[in-house]
Amino acid sequence: MSFRRYFLIVPAVMVASTVRAITLEDYVDPNSTYENAYALGSFVMQNENYNRQPLTDNELATTIPQSSYDLNLSSNYRRVYSSLPLAWTYSGEIVGQLTQSPTRPLGTSESSSSNESLLAIFEGNYDRYLQSNPNVFWFGSGSLDFNSELDDPRAVVGGGVGYGRVINATPLAKALRVMEDFQRFSLLTAYPSDVVMMEIAQIINKEEEYESKYGSDEYRRVWYEAIETVLMGGGLINGDGLGALGVIKLDDVLNRELINAREHGWRAAAGVNYEFRDYDGSSGDKGLSLSFRYAKPYGYKGQLIEDVSFSRTLGGDGDTTLLNKLSYTYEVSDVVDWQNTWTLSLINSDVDNTTNDFSSSFFYEINNVLTFDITLNLLDSDSDNVDGVRSRMTTGIRYRLR
Repeated sequence: MSFRRYFLIVPAVMVASTVRAITLEDYVDPNSTYENAYALGSFVMQNENYNRQPLTDNELATTIPQSSYDLNLSSNYRRVYSSLPLAWTYSGEIVGQLTQSPTRPLGTSESSSSNESLLAIFEGNYDRYLQSNPNVFWFGSGSLDFNSELDDPRAVVGGGVGYGRVINATPLAKALRVMEDFQRFSLLTAYPSDVVMMEIAQIINKEEEYESKYGSDEYRRVWYEAIETVLMGGGLINGDGLGALGVIKLDDVLNRELINAREHGWRAAAGVNYEFRDYDGSSGDKGLSLSFRYAKPYGYKGQLIEDVSFSRTLGGDGDTTLLNKLSYTYEVSDVVDWQNTWTLSLINSDVDNTTNDFSSSFFYEINNVLTFDITLNLLDSDSDNVDGVRSRMTTGIRYRLR
């Protein structure tokens, strides 16, 4: 073979190999279950001298500098179930805030400048797909919101039809992470083919099935043996099996390392809703709703999620709300994730309001349940009494409950 032909063939082989490389979007099994639960907290405190310095002479003559603080505590839970005939999701979030301003008017007490608030949001959604067309579904939904600064909780139910499906590809992402570690520690005799990789992902996806059948104390042994059998059957590990190091690395990835959900696909829905109770105590409002969700992984480490919802009240003032939430998460390393979120809120009611909220966070995984984060927030809102963009840098701790 001439050198010229050799240099033409090698790049072609490399390109073909790249084209055939498995991606998270190759995982199309609709059957999956996953849940996340976190508790988060952040605290900022500034003493009286720190708060005194930015004040003008006029402000010092009419106000009293004091120690200020901002305590934020929150917890959230989300569970997702998906199968060919149906999919459902329910979630909840509770956020509490305790603040004290850096100054207070002369003649007032410290308690007059402190504020407590509590916000709770609970949501659920149920999709039922048609047997004749597995992409068409009807849905039912409900939400309950509580805000301590408003008079009443808000309760809404709805239903409608939609098209599309979002697939959870996290099992394949975990399988790829396992093989990455196996390669690093030279545990593989060859890299798995796409077929073998998909088979391993299917086994990983059946964790709850293994736990239900063999019990929480025993299922991991059987679960890991199933993965080992696939690797040995493909001649990808030697005849002695995974060995102690292989089992340790398998357990590290599947049970100790936090791998964020990886999704792909899209889902669009349209329906009607009924408001049982609003924040002001009124009830009986009907409305129209539209929603769209798009998910796309970028490589093995990036994840884009786009959520858009539109709602309009029928009758009355015809209030309209448009909410767009775009997020991108990138796995910088095994222990560091970078998450960026932009939320746009447009409200057309008695008082029109446009809000842009951007956050960029680095999460450092201290261990499998504890994460340290640094977050930059940028906020611009029509209802804000501050001109321009407000910025804030916070640090916090996130504890993984499940």
